[in-house]
Amino acid sequence: MALEKVKEKMGIYHVNFPQEKVYVHHDKPHYVLGEQIWFKVYLVSAILHDPLTPSQQVTVELIDPGNVVLSTSTIRIEDGGGNGDFRLGADWETGKYLIRAYTNYQRNFEEPFFFEKEIRVYNAYTSIGEGSVSDQNDVLEEPGNDSSMSETDLNVLFFPEGGDLVAGITTKVAVNAINKQFEGEALQGSIVTSSGTIVSRFSTHKTGLGVFKLIPESGETYSANVSYQGEELSFKLPQVKDIGYSLSITENADTLTILASSNSPTGLAGTFVVGHIRGQLIGFVDGLSGPKSMF
Repeated sequence: MALEKVKEKMGIYHVNFPQEKVYVHHDKPHYVLGEQIWFKVYLVSAILHDPLTPSQQVTVELIDPGNVVLSTSTIRIEDGGGNGDFRLGADWETGKYLIRAYTNYQRNFEEPFFFEKEIRVYNAYTSIGEGSVSDQNDVLEEPGNDSSMSETDLNVLFFPEGGDLVAGITTKVAVNAINKQFEGEALQGSIVTSSGTIVSRFSTHKTGLGVFKLIPESGETYSANVSYQGEELSFKLPQVKDIGYSLSITENADTLTILASSNSPTGLAGTFVVGHIRGQLIGFVDGLSGPKSMF
């Protein structure tokens, strides 16, 4: 009965609220003030990835480091795509700019449905310290010049499997370490409690990706300490949920093993797991009970 209700509700949702996906491909990863940003916009349905969507236009915005929209372009979509460009002003600010794209239809939903991507904009030649300059491609340094990055130039992000850190449940946490050019960084770090006790360690590949396991405690806060470019940096992990649910997936040769967990007093009673690909139902598990269930 529960399966039929899920199918019915998913069908009604996708008929009444068809989702769209927007993607913007631009010609270079970095730009210099005064240059042109050439881009192509793709618009498809979120479920089938075909060009049949409610919208025929996409709004593309160029946003400066101060979160000010400098340029807006409305792109007409034909056969799933359309082209456009932005001109970077020669006297504009350098730094991290944001390209944001969305349809008017997507504004009915949350902003995470919008496409967003950061790009780096430089001067053709910018002084970064005595005796050194940077061009649009590289940083040119003289021996002895200190060009170490500041704390804000490295960002370490954490993604608990299942979405949350839930008290008492062993959780795999993915790590993504990126520098100011949005490139991955290889580094090592430790996970510490509010009192400084080390409870886990991790390392990232040159792609910036890594993973570690953690059994979070209720009421505790966690941080990651890393050494980078001669600096000791600290990054906060997501807040621990006192009560919640968690999903963990193990990939096998041709199957997936799923572990559902909950620290709720009633455990998994009354819950079910739905598997879908872009809204197309591919699996359903009902009758879960206890604090854990594997299938």
